[in-house]
Amino acid sequence: MQHNAITLRSKTVELEYQELWGLMLGYNLVRREASLAAVSHKRAPNEISFKYACQFIGSQLKVMANALSKQYTQAFNCKRIAK
Repeated sequence: MQHNAITLRSKTVELEYQELWGLMLGYNLVRREASLAAVSHKRAPNEISFKYACQFIGSQLKVMANALSKQYTQAFNCKRIAK
């Protein structure tokens, strides 16, 4: 695994199963999005790098989170001004 170590932080067996389930779910979601992107651009799914797909999804999540936080901040300020 190229010096990458996955460390499970859970203290009980049940929580380790939950953590592994989350890792597998995340992996499959990234692969699915990469596959859909490849098909929409008439490419083979294995042409999309997993690492690049993770980086792209992460950057898009940051953009969406920033937009949502600005939206909620504006709504909060409007309510405060209206009082």
